[in-house]
Amino acid sequence: MTIPIGGQGDDIHALLFRFLGAFAHIQNYIDEHLATRFLEKRIPNAATFFWDGAVSRIRDSERPKLVQKIASDISSEADLSCFSTIYADVKKLRDQSAHAARVEAVSKDEVRITPTILTSASEPEVNWTTITRSQLDDAIKSCAWLEAQIQYAMYSGDLGMKMYKGGQEVEAVKPSRLPKDWDGVALRPLAEERP
Repeated sequence: MTIPIGGQGDDIHALLFRFLGAFAHIQNYIDEHLATRFLEKRIPNAATFFWDGAVSRIRDSERPKLVQKIASDISSEADLSCFSTIYADVKKLRDQSAHAARVEAVSKDEVRITPTILTSASEPEVNWTTITRSQLDDAIKSCAWLEAQIQYAMYSGDLGMKMYKGGQEVEAVKPSRLPKDWDGVALRPLAEERP
């Protein structure tokens, strides 16, 4: 897993940027890792053509469908029943944050997001949103969960590959159905007993 969970002592701005980076990582992980590996395995001679013409142009709203379709095609054991909803929730927070005209710390645990305002009125009505440290922590954990789901889908399906962490061979662990129930464990040493 490459998205670290935690950071309770982080500056609120740093936490917001960590979240934005985590979401960008998920987008890239779907496109560059899952889809590329799938195409290279299934259609090696045409993989680049399909990636350039389709996957590289995919919309955010289509990424969860792509993950689910590939998981189905590779006979994965991953439980992706909540994947689209979690992805959409995290994307909504990401869009609010990344498309903001202004971001300001309200306190050490809150940041105020002001959207871009285009108006002909002399005094526009500003509808800002406050995002809390808890929301950002939950969103980062959700991004890590999304990554773990994709990793497990690949590992349990026919895109499985050997994985190593610090020289130790590891296997992907099946995440819980929802991020709130997930213990954060994405990989474990292969030699460990399986439950």
